[in-house]
Amino acid sequence: MMDTVLNLGLNDEVVSALIVHTNSSRFGLDTYRRFLQMYGTVVLGVPKTKYEEVVTKIKKDKGFKHDLELRTEDLKKIVSEFKELTDFPTDPWEQLSRCIEAVFSSWFSPR
Repeated sequence: MMDTVLNLGLNDEVVSALIVHTNSSRFGLDTYRRFLQMYGTVVLGVPKTKYEEVVTKIKKDKGFKHDLELRTEDLKKIVSEFKELTDFPTDPWEQLSRCIEAVFSSWFSPR
């Protein structure tokens, strides 16, 4: 089974437009958060636990049990902290190129 990366092409500018278009900051930021985590894990090799630690800490600090309880300001903080974990490219073409390489490299993964 090959890896995949969803929501390719997201960056701050695109997410801002997505928020305006959907009239939902939560949707735009949560989509960005998921993309940054998937890209970091699949393409950059960051352990998934690094991302889980960020979300878990914020939920614990707020007294939340579920991701759905996270508010816009919480998601902004998570996105910011996720970006600090990696050298995340903002250019969609660079993202695409690196994703292609990572996905095809996963062809012979143990799965």
